[in-house]
Amino acid sequence: MGKYSTILCRAECGKHYIPNEVYSPAKSVVEYNNILFTGGLKGDTSKYLGSTPEVDEAWDDLYNKVLISQILPETAAKLPNATTRFSNDTDYHIVELDVFHQLHCLNMMRKLVYPTAYPMDLTSGSEEAEDNIFHMEHCYEQLRQSLQCTSDLSTITWQWSRKQGRFIGNVHTMHTCKNFDKIHEWAVENHAAQDLDFYEFVEGAPIFKNE
Repeated sequence: MGKYSTILCRAECGKHYIPNEVYSPAKSVVEYNNILFTGGLKGDTSKYLGSTPEVDEAWDDLYNKVLISQILPETAAKLPNATTRFSNDTDYHIVELDVFHQLHCLNMMRKLVYPTAYPMDLTSGSEEAEDNIFHMEHCYEQLRQSLQCTSDLSTITWQWSRKQGRFIGNVHTMHTCKNFDKIHEWAVENHAAQDLDFYEFVEGAPIFKNE
């Protein structure tokens, strides 16, 4: 993401920041870094920009290979919402850290910028197009809520550009961030050893009521 320095504050001091924090099984690995963001501007380089196979692989490494995690029943019991076991033959419960879902959504929106590389029907009026629109609307609504939830208070400053002869916003600015590498390591260590069969009911599974 950018250059960083580690703040000596792990999850145990999080109560000073979030008094009523919702439980997460990955909370124990949380630590904070100060990171200098790049802006994705001309001259900035990032392995996540573009539409090459190498860029696709970089995004895949970010989230897709660790998207689904497995947790023990005593951990699942602490979640704010109930979740199901993977099957009737295991005690492991399925969970997905929302950051990886958000990255999935952002990657879907990235692909819209390159319609030749990633064709997606949004305009034909077909059932596929309607499903794609639904997926995109779901994604940007989730990202909107996430951005408002975290409400990053880092500051963008305005500076004079001699090259452009005008003031521009400087997005190369410091942010205090959760250490994503630590969270990713947790997801690797707790990656699901099996897949969930989405069409086979598991005994004791919670029932989704928001439909």
